[in-house]
Amino acid sequence: MFSIFEWSALVWFLFLWVGYSYLSNKQISGQMNLSKILNEFRHDWMKRMLMREQRISDMSAVANLERNAGFFASTCMFLIAGVLTIIAASDKAFDILHTFAFIEQSSELASYGKLIILLLIYVYGFFTFTWCMRQYGFCSVLIGSAPLPKEDISDSIKNEFAKHAGSVLDQAGKQFNLGLRSVYFSLAVLAWFVGTEWFMLVSAIVVLVLYRREFKSKTLRELVLARGVKEKNK
Repeated sequence: MFSIFEWSALVWFLFLWVGYSYLSNKQISGQMNLSKILNEFRHDWMKRMLMREQRISDMSAVANLERNAGFFASTCMFLIAGVLTIIAASDKAFDILHTFAFIEQSSELASYGKLIILLLIYVYGFFTFTWCMRQYGFCSVLIGSAPLPKEDISDSIKNEFAKHAGSVLDQAGKQFNLGLRSVYFSLAVLAWFVGTEWFMLVSAIVVLVLYRREFKSKTLRELVLARGVKEKNK
């Protein structure tokens, strides 16, 4: 189906995707990133939520996060439908593609393979975003069942509850990140239709963009500073 060079490019693509996700989640470099700092804020959020009698604002915030995941889940469904439509009308689609001079000429079987890989990425994204939505739903249940400030429950139990509620919220955020990365990396697969070299180059560019935003962005710097201010006021 693919040439040796194309198989090598696919291995390169998977290595970058899986490798970056692993390094980002495990934080082997020891650097602060968006995932880590937001995890700390989420746990603080759950602690402060326990101090409030009314949790309407907390429920509203979780609902907004759930809507964001729902938007991307719906987008993945439309993209899945679009790719399936192209596969169903592959003869016409491939004829149109081959009329463009900048599109790499490849066999029909290889073109099918690229479309199937693209389809699998969007299916993965759909399942990831929907699981994210469910986890935010679990967070809403946890907030609704959280102990009240005046309730006769020890502080240690309340802190345990906040810790586990924050962990569920953090898992939802991580699933959203994984789904968002699948959308980014799908752009690299689209570049594969232009050329295998472009596929490899865009895959590397996607990793650089993600690294820049998650480890070196101004937003991260401001979040770290905000965290520092919060620690000083304790």
